Amino acid sequence: GAYIDGLLRARGGVTDDSGTLGLGGSGSITNLTLTSNTTATFAGDVALTGGSLSISGDGSNAVTFTESGNGDFTIDAPDDIRLDAGGGDLVLKAAGTEFGRISKSSNDLSITSSVTNSDILLMPNGTGNVGIGTTAPGAKLTVSEAGNGNIALFTNTTDADLNINLTSGVT
Repeated sequence: GAYIDGLLRARGGVTDDSGTLGLGGSGSITNLTLTSNTTATFAGDVALTGGSLSISGDGSNAVTFTESGNGDFTIDAPDDIRLDAGGGDLVLKAAGTEFGRISKSSNDLSITSSVTNSDILLMPNGTGNVGIGTTAPGAKLTVSEAGNGNIALFTNTTDADLNINLTSGVT
C-alpha cells in the first residue's frame, strides 16, 4: 500500500481492498471528521468505544452522545432536545419490555402506563409539590383553572388525614 505523510484528500472515497476505511493503523478508526457538505453512510453496526460522538451543524454548538461505561447514556445539548417521533409515541422500555408511553392524543399530551394495573407516579424530591394548571403549587397537590385560581388543595396533616379544600362554588 501507499503511505502519505500529512493531509490526504480524495474524491469518491478511500478504501482498502476489502472496502473498509481505517485510520490509525490495524484497520481501526481512531479519528474521523466529516466537514463541509459531506455525507457519510454506514451500513451494519457502528461502534464507538472509549469516547463520545459529537454532531454539529455549524462547527460549534455540538450535541454530544456519551455512554458512561456502565450502560448510562447521556445526550448533552447546548439548547433544547427535541424528539419528533413519526409514529407519534415516545415508547419507554426497560430490558426490552415496554412500560410506558408519552404520546399525542388529538391535541392532548398523554402519559400512559403500558403495564396492566400499574401506577403513574409523580414524586417531587424533598418538600416539593405537584401542580395541575399552575406553575406554583401551594400544597402537596394543587389543582387550578385559568381565571378561577385554585380549585382544590390536597394536603396531609400531621395526623395523616387527607384534607381537600375546595374553592367556593366548586362541588
